[in-house]
Amino acid sequence: MKVTKHQAQCYHVSNGYDGASIFLRYWPRDDGGSSGYISVVGSFGSFGHYFGNTGGDFRAFLCGCDRYYLGGKFFGLQARVFDCDRTVEALKRFVIKQRRDGSLERDEARDMFDAVKDADHSNSEEGFFMQLSQTMPKFYEWEIYGMVERVMNPQLAGFFDDIWPGFVAELQAELRSVAA
Repeated sequence: MKVTKHQAQCYHVSNGYDGASIFLRYWPRDDGGSSGYISVVGSFGSFGHYFGNTGGDFRAFLCGCDRYYLGGKFFGLQARVFDCDRTVEALKRFVIKQRRDGSLERDEARDMFDAVKDADHSNSEEGFFMQLSQTMPKFYEWEIYGMVERVMNPQLAGFFDDIWPGFVAELQAELRSVAA
């Protein structure tokens, strides 16, 4: 086993309330690109990612990335999380549509609408849908699992709203000074 020690750049970004230390280490590649990693430790969590070839300056690459791309790299499948309130609204619209299309009788539509409205909103995604499927088997038949609504993980949203813009501004200033 070989262990080597390297220096990384550390940027501390704070908005007065929330903050993060963002570590970068990057190096040029023989093909003109660069490789590197970003590691974040702060009030919105700890996460990071390694990029094998960014096609140019690593800092410029990061400045060009949007929150959805990086969010997926940082949090994987947890980048988007279940939003029960939006899911409930989508299911209500679905029941109304089924009633208007004639797929549901009035009483059945009312029961389904009430089941959605009364479902335990503190449940996880799986618990929410399991409860609905047990309460109203028709939901299971219609495979309502595909109607789940998701939003960006609140940790990521906070990071990208409160920390990322200041970090990108600093990287852009560095890139301008190098180009001058």
